[in-house]
Amino acid sequence: MGVYKFRGHACPMCNSGNTSIRTSNKITPAYQVLYYDCNNENCLTRFTANLTTGHVIHTLFEEKANPQPQENSPENQLAFNL
Repeated sequence: MGVYKFRGHACPMCNSGNTSIRTSNKITPAYQVLYYDCNNENCLTRFTANLTTGHVIHTLFEEKANPQPQENSPENQLAFNL
C-alpha cells in the first residue's frame, strides 16, 4: 500500500492544487473547518473546506462500561506487608 502525498485541497477559483492550510477550527470531535490559502501568485484566494469523520472502518479501541475504578475496589488497594 502506497503512502499518500498531500498536495492540498484544490482551489475553487483556479483549480490549483498548490494550496496550504492556514488554520483550522474544530467544531466537534467529528467536524472541523479548514482555512486554506491558494499559493498560485495569480489567484491568492482564501477559502474554507469542511472536514468530517464519516464512520470508523476499524479500531483497536475498547470502551469500557465503567472506565473509572471504584475507590474501594480490591484492584485499587495495594498489599502492604511489614
